[in-house]
Amino acid sequence: MKKYLSMLIIAATIIFAACDNDIPQPDQDSDNNKEKTDKDKEESGNYDPDDPRNNFVSGAEGFVNLYLDSEETQIVNKLSDFELKLFNGLDENRDDENIFISPLSASLTLSLLANGAEGSTQSQILEALGFEVDDIESLNNLNNRLVTALPKIDITARLSIANSLWFSNRLQVNNNYVEKAREIYNTEVNIADFTSATILNEINNWCSNATNGCIPAIASKIDPKTDFAAFNAIYFYAQWIDKFKKQNTKKDIFKNQNGLKSSINMMHQKMISQYAENEKFQILEVPLGANLFEIIIFLPKDDKNTMIENLDIIKDRKNFALYEVDFYLPKFKINYETNGKLKQALQKTGIIDLFANADLSGICDNILSSFDTQQNTYIKVDEDGIEAAAATASGSIGSGVSSFLPSVVFKVDHPFQFVIQERTSGTILFMGKINNLGNSQFSGL
Repeated sequence: MKKYLSMLIIAATIIFAACDNDIPQPDQDSDNNKEKTDKDKEESGNYDPDDPRNNFVSGAEGFVNLYLDSEETQIVNKLSDFELKLFNGLDENRDDENIFISPLSASLTLSLLANGAEGSTQSQILEALGFEVDDIESLNNLNNRLVTALPKIDITARLSIANSLWFSNRLQVNNNYVEKAREIYNTEVNIADFTSATILNEINNWCSNATNGCIPAIASKIDPKTDFAAFNAIYFYAQWIDKFKKQNTKKDIFKNQNGLKSSINMMHQKMISQYAENEKFQILEVPLGANLFEIIIFLPKDDKNTMIENLDIIKDRKNFALYEVDFYLPKFKINYETNGKLKQALQKTGIIDLFANADLSGICDNILSSFDTQQNTYIKVDEDGIEAAAATASGSIGSGVSSFLPSVVFKVDHPFQFVIQERTSGTILFMGKINNLGNSQFSGL
């Protein structure tokens, strides 16, 4: 007899579904952190031997490299296209709402599910991510590099990526799936009693620890009929390479998308940075940590709600040039919950069966699941740097300025969009859009 489940996804990422507690033990000798040789890096599509970032990646103790070969670069670009499509699906017709998600958290959760899905459930997930069913091992190999190398790439920043699976002690799980989840996605596996009064606290404590307390709870209740849950959580903190001086932060006006104006604390500094523009946006790249992470800000030229149609301009560094930048940026802190909107956005990408009679027989025999999905996120931007966290859940029932450079004023005093990414691979960690700094989502700093 088929078992029916419902699932919930959040950015800490969580998955609930139905699948015995015969869980294999991890192989202590397995090591999937694949280091690239110098030759590999030279063959990479984004490697430049004269790039000063290479001093950090290759030469500094404590750093690992994440230069990608051409095949891996293509995979990251495919994932970026999916992530933008997902973000724009959330952004559609929501002019008054701030949006902040972790595309990486969502794609890792979907990839983990795809390894246990069968039939059209699997093919729809993979096609949305940009892959054929035969490409799943390439996707797994790239994800393994990301979850193992990203947290180690910059010792001046803090990035943690945590995955966990929770299986009911009533169920029989596919051991091959568990091994793959452990070996490829560094997943923690737990046996759980979902009827226990303590299970909610156990899961929320896991989420809080994984996000450094930024997301203290990912679930408000757990259905006792739940048989399986999967979680992904990402935490990131990095300081600006050039910190804003607090004495330069002044009161200013932010022109909200809803037509109202808010009094905000506006940070200010003059800096040298990479800048680009097109007919719609001014685009500024601001380095973080040891210059291995960055926030890229898209500031519409006409003060209107403009949607980013593609990310081609930031995929090619030749579109950017060094500028003297008179840079103004609001301080802000936002908590965001997708609620039912993430499910709708994923359905727009072509993922349909996952949310109605999903075939997850690769995880447990004879399972037919239906999912809901949710992502909770948090971001804080101040003079010191950026702190961000995401939890996805799924479940069943100061630089010197040179006068020889061109100059530009970049004042973020109206709605804007941004991505936070790792520079060497182009992996997008977070993506956001700030429409208003005066609503219930916003907390002034």
